[in-house]
Amino acid sequence: MKVVIVGASHAGIAAAQRVVAKYADAEVTLIDRRTTHLSFIGAGAHMYLNGEIDSPAATDYCEDEQLQTLGVDLRLGVNVLSLDADQRLLSLEAVETGEQTTIRYDRLILATGSTPRIPAVPGFESKHVHLLKRVDDVIALRQALDTAKDVANQQVIVLGGGLAGTEAAMAMRNAGAKVTLLHNHDSLASGYFDHDFSERLAELLRAHGIDVVTNFDVRRMEDVADRGVVIETAVDTYAANEVIVTIGMLANTMTVGDEVTIGVNRSAVVDEYMYTTNPYILAVGDAATSKNPQLQENWSIMHASGAVRQGILAAENLLKSELVHQEARLRTV
Repeated sequence: MKVVIVGASHAGIAAAQRVVAKYADAEVTLIDRRTTHLSFIGAGAHMYLNGEIDSPAATDYCEDEQLQTLGVDLRLGVNVLSLDADQRLLSLEAVETGEQTTIRYDRLILATGSTPRIPAVPGFESKHVHLLKRVDDVIALRQALDTAKDVANQQVIVLGGGLAGTEAAMAMRNAGAKVTLLHNHDSLASGYFDHDFSERLAELLRAHGIDVVTNFDVRRMEDVADRGVVIETAVDTYAANEVIVTIGMLANTMTVGDEVTIGVNRSAVVDEYMYTTNPYILAVGDAATSKNPQLQENWSIMHASGAVRQGILAAENLLKSELVHQEARLRTV
C-alpha cells in the first residue's frame, strides 16, 4: 500500500509514525515544502518573545532524522502543483531546482496545515508586518525590536484578539514596547470564552498597559518608509513601528479544492474516520474540519493536540473506506 502524506507538521508526523507502526507493507512518502523545523509549535512564538526559551525552535519535538529512521521517504523542499484524483497522482516540484515529478498513491493524507488570514486591504506587504506562523517570522520580529534604539518608544499594533493575539500583545508589552490590540469583535477570544470572561481578559490586558480596541474595521494600511506603518480604520488612524497579524488561519487546501468538499476556513469536510468526500483521500489537522458532537456541526479547530489526534485516527482508518464499501455491497445482496 502506497501512502502519501502531504504536510510534515503535527498531523502529518503523527500519521506517518502510526502508518509505519500499523501497516508492515506500507510505503510511506512524507512531503513538505519546508526543510527545517517541521514540528515547530506555535506556542514557541510568545515563549521566545517573552524570553522563556532561547529559540522558538526549542519547541520542536521531532527531528528530521527521526522520520528518516522510521523508513519514511521524506521529501522536503517540495511543492504539490496539482492533484489528479481519478488517476491518484500528485504532480510535485522541487522548490530550489524547479524539477517536476509525479507520485502515485493508494491513500492520500492531506496534512497541509494552514496559512495566516490576511485582511483584504492594501499595504500588508510591508516588512513591518509579522505573521508569527513560522520560526523565521518570530525571529524577524524579535530582531526588529532588538535593533530598535529604544524599545520603550516602539509602538506595536496587534491585529486580532484571539488567544494568539492576546499572547502576542502581552509578550510585546513584557518586552517593553507600547502595545495596541485591535480586535474586530466586541469580545476578545470570543471563540473560547463567554462575554463576561472576555471582559475580564480585556481588563487584565489594560491593567498591564495595553490599549485594547474592539469592533475595529481596517480600511487601509500604508508603509511609512523605515518608520513603520499607518493603519486606518473606520473610526481612527493608528501608527506603529511593527504590526503583528493574528486574525485567524485558512487551510492550505487550494491545490485539492476541486477534488474534495471544502467547508469552514477552507478546511476539507471529513467524516468520523477522517475521510473526505473522495474515498482515497483523508484530511487531518488544520486541513480538516472537526465534528462538534454537541452541536453536530463541522468546525475548524486549529490546535496541535487535535492535529496529532486526527493524524493518528486517519492512520488507523486507512482501510476503512474498503470496509465501508464492502458493508454497503452486503446490504444490497
